[in-house]
Amino acid sequence: MRKIVGTILIMISGMLFASLRILREKEKLKNLKEMQKALFFMKQEIAFSGKILTRIMKEIASRTEGEVKALFIRLGEELIKDEKIPISEGFFRAKGEKSFLSSEGELALEDFFKSVGTFSGELEEEHLNAVLGKLSRIEIEEHERFYRNKKLTLTLGICASFSVVMLLL
Repeated sequence: MRKIVGTILIMISGMLFASLRILREKEKLKNLKEMQKALFFMKQEIAFSGKILTRIMKEIASRTEGEVKALFIRLGEELIKDEKIPISEGFFRAKGEKSFLSSEGELALEDFFKSVGTFSGELEEEHLNAVLGKLSRIEIEEHERFYRNKKLTLTLGICASFSVVMLLL
């Protein structure tokens, strides 16, 4: 009886581990979509309003969700604390160590914030258009990769569970 219960627990833990990994990847995909939304809002604010940068960050934070919202709240706070820091430095401070996007998405975002100047004029709109296009391509690739890896991850979780069960028997 103990072996049966142990086998069931191992199988459930393997499937839960695989499910947790799938949920993390799904969350990164959701964050990528939210980041695109945030940058689109930023583009609109730059093009159609004369608001200061900290105000734009608050507007973006109010229109987004999750990790992206938290990022723009922290970015706004960093820019309020030290008005003389470049936007790229504020972004790196606000982002911290935690990864909330895929590696390609984070690289695109880091490149964008490194190249950003004062957030005014057509030059900034060109930067935003370029990063939005890049993030859109990355989203398509990530979406395809997610569905491909979803099945693989679940299969590997089950196979790993079976392996552990076989070793214990």
